Parts: sequence; C-alpha cells; structure tokens
Amino acid sequence: MKIKTIFLFVIFFTVTIFPQNYYLPINIKKAYDNGTRSYDGRPGKNYWQNTSNYKIKAELNPFSKVITGSEQIDYVNNSPDTLKELIVNLFQNIYKYGSPRNWPIDKQSLHDGVEINKIIVNDEVINLEKETYTFSTILTIKLPSPIVPSSNANIIIDWKVKIPEKSTIRQGAYDSTSMLIAYWYPHIAVYDDIDGWDENLYIGDQEFYNDFSNFDVEISVPSTFIIWATGELQNYKDVLTGKILERYEETKNSETVVKIITTDDIINSNTSSAKGNKTWHFTAENVIDFVFAASDHYLWDGVIYKNSGKKTFISSAYKKESLDFYQVGDIAKKVITYLSEELPGVPYPYPSMTVFNGSGGMEYPMFVNDGSQQKYPETASLTAHEITHTYFPFYMGINERKYAFMDEGNAVMLPMNFQIKEGSVNAYTDGVKQFESFSGREDEMPLVVPSTLLKGTPYRISAYRRSSLAYLYLKNYLGDEVYKKALKDFIMNWNGKHPIPYDFFNSLNVSVNEDLSWFINPWFYEHGYADLSLENVKINNNEVELTIKKIGSLPVPVELKFIDKNGKEVIKTWSTGIWKDKKELLVKVNLDISPTKVLLNEKFAPDSDRKNNIFQQK
Repeated sequence: MKIKTIFLFVIFFTVTIFPQNYYLPINIKKAYDNGTRSYDGRPGKNYWQNTSNYKIKAELNPFSKVITGSEQIDYVNNSPDTLKELIVNLFQNIYKYGSPRNWPIDKQSLHDGVEINKIIVNDEVINLEKETYTFSTILTIKLPSPIVPSSNANIIIDWKVKIPEKSTIRQGAYDSTSMLIAYWYPHIAVYDDIDGWDENLYIGDQEFYNDFSNFDVEISVPSTFIIWATGELQNYKDVLTGKILERYEETKNSETVVKIITTDDIINSNTSSAKGNKTWHFTAENVIDFVFAASDHYLWDGVIYKNSGKKTFISSAYKKESLDFYQVGDIAKKVITYLSEELPGVPYPYPSMTVFNGSGGMEYPMFVNDGSQQKYPETASLTAHEITHTYFPFYMGINERKYAFMDEGNAVMLPMNFQIKEGSVNAYTDGVKQFESFSGREDEMPLVVPSTLLKGTPYRISAYRRSSLAYLYLKNYLGDEVYKKALKDFIMNWNGKHPIPYDFFNSLNVSVNEDLSWFINPWFYEHGYADLSLENVKINNNEVELTIKKIGSLPVPVELKFIDKNGKEVIKTWSTGIWKDKKELLVKVNLDISPTKVLLNEKFAPDSDRKNNIFQQK
C-alpha cells in the first residue's frame, strides 16, 4: 500500500518536459546544464542570484540641481564564483561629455560625469586612479581582496552628480524647482548565471537590469519641498505639518481620493513651517531600483487600494496646470484594480505607487513618470501602460537590456482591455498598423535577437509591437483563462528572480501541456511576416464558400467581414490556432445577409499585402 501511494504521488507531481524544438544558444544551454535553469520552466535546483542592501544618505540642492551622496552597500555574493572585480553602473554618465548614446542630448545638459570622491571595499581604500577603470556608464573596480562565494562585501561610495535640465531622458528637471531623480546613485551591476557581470552600457534605449535589493534612503532638501519616492515614507510626522499631515493620515485609510496638498496650500506656503532643510526617510524591500521626485509647488492627491488585507498607498503629484492629472489618482487605482483582479490577476505586490507629472512616460519600482495628455483616454492608457511595468520588469527581474520584448510587449498587451474600456479606440489597431508597416523588412529582427544589438525603429518594433501582438495572438489561441493561468504560473515561479525568454517558453509548454513551438518559432525566432490571401470566393445569395491561404510565416487570427449592398455586416472569426497544422482554411458559411463584399482582417491583424484581402462582387 505504501509503495502504491508513493507511485501515485510521483505520477501526480510529474510534469511533461517537452523536447526543445527551438534554438538554444550555447551560453543559455550551459545554464540549463548547470541546473540553474530547468526545462520545466522553473528556476533550477542550483539557481542563485546576488543581492545588496543599500543605505544611502543624500542631499539635493534643487536650485543648483546637484546631488551629493554617500552610500553603504552590503553586497551578498550568492554565486559559486570568486569575484575578483566589481562592476558598478554610473547611469548618469550618459550625460557625460564623450559618452556613447543613441538619444540626442542638449549641450546644456552635458557634464563631466558622476564625481566619485571615495570608494572603500571591506575597509580597503580603492585607489581611484590605479584600481578602477571607467568606460562611459560602467566603473570597473579591481578588488584588492576577492569576494568569495557565500560571503558579503561592504562597499562605501561617496559621490556627486548634476541633474540634467534641458534633456530629460526618463528623468530630470521639469521646471525651476520640480524634478524626478533616477539613475542617480552608483549601482552594483548584475552578476548572473548567464553572462557573469552585465557589462552592457546604458546608452539610452535599453533600460533596466538590476538585482533585487533592499533600500534605506535619507534625502535632505529645503523644508519647503515635498519628496515622493520608491517605497514607504518612514518619518512623515517629522516632514509633514498641519493640515497636510492630517490629510496624509486620512489618506492612509481612504478608498476615495484625498487632496493632500491643494492649490491654496501652495499659495499660502503651508507645505512647511520650518526653515533650513528637512530629511525624508524612505525604505523599500526587494526592489531593483530606487527613485525619487521633488517639488515645492506640486499638488498631491492620495488614495488607498485594498486587496487581500493589504493596502497600497497611491499618490498623484502634479502641477496645477496639468488638468488631466486631477483624475490620475482615480485612474491609477482603477489600473491597479484591473491588474490585480483581471489580467494578469496577480495582486499588486508593493505598498505604494506614485504617478509623477514629469514628461513622456517612464516606469520605476512603485513609481511612474508621465507627461500630461490632452484627452482622458490618452491619460488612462499612458498610466495603465507604465503601472503595468510593476510586473515586468520589477516583480519579475527581466533583463530588459537584452530582452526588452519580455517587458514592453507585456506592458502593451496586458492593459489593452482596460485601455479600450476607458475609451482608447486605438489601443489595439495602432499596434497592428505600426507592425504591419515595418514587418518583413531586412532590418526587422526576430524577437530573441538581444535588444542590445538593436536601435531606433528595429528596437521599438521588437520591444513593443511584434512582441505585444505575439502575446496577444498566443492568448487568442489558448483562450483568456488558460493563458491567464499560464502567465500566473510563470510570474509566481519567477517573481523576485531573473527569468529569460527560454524560461518563459518552457513554462508555457508545461502550464498548457502542449508543445507551442509551432507558434513560438515563427514569432520569436524567425524572420517573417504575416500575409493571408482571400481566394476562390463564391457567393450564392446567403451562402458563401472561400479559401484563406497562409502565405506569410507568422500565424495570426482571422476575421472575415461580410457586407451586403445596404452596408449591413456579419463578422466571423477564427483563432490563431487554425494555422497550427495547415496553410489553407476552407470556409463555408450560411449568413443572414446576401453579401456583395468580403474583407479579410481589416485592422484585425497585420498583413503585408492587403491587395488580396478584399473581394468585391461585380
């Protein structure tokens, strides 16, 4: 009986490992061979990753736009390797004279780079002239004593940096006394099981790849300034006063938006009763980065989102002229509710979210930097896209430098239904149109081509357009609930870790118990485009017979629109899965109308040759 029980237990918990019917690069295969990754889509038994604890004290002079800081880093080497050097990211050096970059920068924003005044590693002072080497945004420290496996290194760095005022790539000064500060402190690079040290430069396009770390940050600013940041404000009773403090405390239990700082507060200088500087203290656990924003005249709205007994403090900080931002607090709560309860259906994992009124659109852990928009649907869409990044690349530590499509593509696809519900008529069709206009060109690359090798339009098509459609059409084939479960399986297996595309592919196969290589190979690995042809159309009153031929290599869903002479329409659709094992689809339908015109995939899916997508009866 005991043997039978054990046998049944093994059967129940055995998963199907599908053959690797897609190309696996040598460096990736090595990770699977070493057991840090598993072909069942989960972290391997030997999986490891390094981490840090950052304790940062900084002073921001908002008038000179200079930050002076000192940080103490407890770096934990969980790898099996002895580290003889330390790689530090100096992201602000993208503004340094002579640094390579693929974004234009105004000359007035250029500077001499991050000024490093002191580095100490395990009580040994580093000779900044002999023992370090700086190339653009990367600082290499040759260690006097190596960091052996399963040990910690204590690192102290003192530095100073100028915040840009004219060119604001993802951060910077937006008026004389309002700014968002990102990429601002020396940050230990990732050392992982794939590449060792990540030595890819930050040159503009490619964004995050950082280890999960804990942050304890103190920021000193003039007392009239308010600070918003990643994490939770620890000393709000010390830095907030009077009615503002009362409203802040009210917000912590309010599920409707509270006006914490109003226009009257700014006019009457109510943000502070003290002179000199105040120090704001924030902590954040298990996040990949820390950012903050400052202003002496921004309005501040707050609201609470509750889920499963947990609270998320949502803030919206904005200038009074940004009329759309008066609704952003409500929008942000609606977005977080959608992401938590619908798709991906994983409860928002952090205690705070701030939407700051800067420029463009950019995401950070528990923080969003958004420009003002003209219409409500645009504001809702931008807010939704940026907050969706909470899951990719923050809750899951995606290597966005190499695999931007894992992050941006999901941030485009996941909130689509929310964006459409909020009035964005182009949330889907714009992506179809943009991909179609570029797909199949010689400079369009397969998705698995590392993002570090792409720039300009090829980068954006890969990161945003081809990837989002690939995820959407895979969901179309599997069905919403099956895809949602598969995505949640992947998220729960890899949250707080560093998954790569091959982990995602394997996880999908196991979750749906199917070899999806028929879809994964053309969409992720191969050059190709979508092209369907409408052929052999025969119409006999309300009876229609036709053939749809798959000419291009990318499988896409099918929509047929039948139109009669009075303009009445009937629409029929088929999922992406019809192309799993065929290249032609024979359609025979009886309709409620007598059509004179047939349209194939009008705005419904990309098609590289639309001349053969229309039939008009003569």
